[in-house]
Amino acid sequence: MKVKVKKDVFISTISNASDRYLSYNGGVYTLILKAEKGNRIRVGRRKIVDVVPGYYIYVGSALKNLAYRLNRYIALTREDRRKHWHIDYILASQSVFLCSIVYAFTQHKVEPTVALALIGKGFKVVREGIGSSEYHWKGYSHFLKAPSQASFNKILSSLKEVFLSIGLKPYYVIFPDTMVSCL
Repeated sequence: MKVKVKKDVFISTISNASDRYLSYNGGVYTLILKAEKGNRIRVGRRKIVDVVPGYYIYVGSALKNLAYRLNRYIALTREDRRKHWHIDYILASQSVFLCSIVYAFTQHKVEPTVALALIGKGFKVVREGIGSSEYHWKGYSHFLKAPSQASFNKILSSLKEVFLSIGLKPYYVIFPDTMVSCL
């Protein structure tokens, strides 16, 4: 399976990662998710996340082998997914769909910069500490709820603005099979 990315960049599946630039370089990424219905999701052993219908953003990074990390989200089915990170529990929920990925190449940990910029644009922390265990900041998370009036295109535009504002060139992965559910 190959997924076409804007600007003729391809992310191959894990078993067929051939592009050296994608395979060996790191970066930051945002997953655009959509919940079609409300759900209570257990994240790890102790945390519960209440998801209401709407769009969500998860901010993550892979300082080595960004392609592997992104392919993990793209290729694995809900049933196959080993729950290692907080986001794995959320993606395993039947009510949450992965709509798109926006990513950029960088060797710097810019997750906090991206998350804080999105919070500044009206995105809300869903639950403190989700996706950001290494940061012990009060009221901080890498799992954000988009403003209720935000459309899919507005979210893409906001992500583009944030990435460009910190000197990163955004790339986009759009999933045609789930776009009907995501719009």
